[in-house]
Amino acid sequence: MKAVSSFNEWDPLEEVIVGTARNAVKPAFEPAFGPYYGPDSPERAFPGAPFPAEEIDRAERQLDSFAALLEREGVTVRRPEPIRHDVPFSTPEFAVPFGHASACPRDVLLVIGDEIIEAPMAQRCRYFEYRAYRPLLKEYFQRGARWTTAPKPSMSVPRASVALGETFSGSPIW
Repeated sequence: MKAVSSFNEWDPLEEVIVGTARNAVKPAFEPAFGPYYGPDSPERAFPGAPFPAEEIDRAERQLDSFAALLEREGVTVRRPEPIRHDVPFSTPEFAVPFGHASACPRDVLLVIGDEIIEAPMAQRCRYFEYRAYRPLLKEYFQRGARWTTAPKPSMSVPRASVALGETFSGSPIW
C-alpha cells in the first residue's frame, strides 16, 4: 500500500491528519489582515494574546472527538506535534509577537496523487506553522510519498497594501 494516495475527494477515507489547538494564540495585527480592518479600526492595534485556557481545552476536545469518530469509522488518524505558537519569532524580513495555531492541516498540506505539497502561508503569524507537521511528513516521505515544499515568500512588503498606498506601523511601507 502506498504511503499517500489521493486522486479525488470521494473515495473512502483511509488516513487523515487532524490538527491540534494546543498552544494556539490570537495573532497580532499584521499586513495580511489589512483588507479585513479599515484604516481606523481599533483591531489594527491588537498586539495578539493567548486564548483563554478553557477555549483551548474546548477546541482540543472537539478535535479529539472528531479524531475518535474517524477512528471508529476505521480511518487512521495522525496528529501533529504541538509546537509553541505563544512565543515571538522572526525572519530577516519581519518579526511577530506570536504564531497562531496548528488546528487546520488542510491549510498547510495538499495531497495530489502520491505527493504531499507543503504550501506557504500568506500570514506572517503562520509562517512556521508547517513545523508541526514535519515529523509526519518525514515519515510519509520515508515510506515512499513524494514531498514538495513550495517557496516561502519573504513577506517583507505586502503587495495589496502597496497597491492601496496604505501605511503599516505609522510609516509608508514602500
